[in-house]
Amino acid sequence: MSLKSMLMRFALVACVLVVASMAHAGNPQQSCGGNISYGKAVKHFNKPKWPHCDYWFRGKDDDLIEIKVKVLSGNLKPSITFFDASARHIAKAAAERLKSRLNRGNGRYGFRITSALNPRTYGTFEVSLRFRGNQPQTCGGNIRYNQTVSQYNEKGWPHCDYWFRGTNKDVVEIKAQRLSGNLKPSIILFDSSARIISKSKTGTLRFRLNRGSGRYGFRLTSAVNPRTYGKFKVSLKETSPSSPPTPQPKPAALSGALVAKNVGTSPQRVELRVQGTLLSASGSGSGGRSSFSENFFGTLPAGGGGLFGGAREGNIGFAVKDLRAGRWSVTTASNITGAITCPDVRVPGRYLVINANATSPSQACR
Repeated sequence: MSLKSMLMRFALVACVLVVASMAHAGNPQQSCGGNISYGKAVKHFNKPKWPHCDYWFRGKDDDLIEIKVKVLSGNLKPSITFFDASARHIAKAAAERLKSRLNRGNGRYGFRITSALNPRTYGTFEVSLRFRGNQPQTCGGNIRYNQTVSQYNEKGWPHCDYWFRGTNKDVVEIKAQRLSGNLKPSIILFDSSARIISKSKTGTLRFRLNRGSGRYGFRLTSAVNPRTYGKFKVSLKETSPSSPPTPQPKPAALSGALVAKNVGTSPQRVELRVQGTLLSASGSGSGGRSSFSENFFGTLPAGGGGLFGGAREGNIGFAVKDLRAGRWSVTTASNITGAITCPDVRVPGRYLVINANATSPSQACR
């Protein structure tokens, strides 16, 4: 072989090694994930360049499975997300264990192990997949608005997951009523990706849907630990928010006094009748009365008596509530004076003084 051929071959090999090295640098090595089967356990680790570990297995509809993660080293706080062949979420747990039932038919299923915290955590772990049998499902499933179902949870099936379709801004109300056992219910509402939206430990949850229109779910389980179990009745209702009442004008009030003189030597008992009629209202709504007739009582102080003894002036106050705001015609009459009408009184307005001793109608109301 000539020297020229050897040099060309050497250059070609060098180029191949450089390209392979560059490809390796651009594609980080997979440190976790892959296929797994029932009864198997594998040891892997996640890292900043490979934070999510996706595992796939084959199962049958109604299989009850358990996924366990045991952290061996590092600071990993695991989260497990269980999904179907189309990567649609079925269940999620920010914990080292997830138990669920296959409910998307026979075939391929998967789950992701990643950090439950942000900033992310990493470490070496052992993950196992266990088949827990085909124990009959005691609760959960699809539910719709205005439906009530009676079911029960137990040690073999402690969590009851329900799914429904809702419209954005629907106000939903979920109620759980214990029928027997010692169940203390907790309700967790989540969206189609199993992200928690709201929680309640009172047995009732009311919430306005805010993740768009589509699939929502909620979990009914024990609110305390050790877990509680029992038979229950759960209902789902769509309750439109109460329409705010039409604003009504606040009722107004009229206050004032009748001013009169007493020329007698003894105090004068006065019975005053005040009547009013609404001429025109101000504002919208219908708050308050549009007419009134009320009696008031008072006493005028004693005067000096006689022609030169002098008269003493006093007043009889009045206050009328719950009136419609606007222009009013107000008339007063008493046992010592005739009728006096004030034809244009603003309610609410200033303190109304009616002078029984005025020389003209225009001066009687001020």
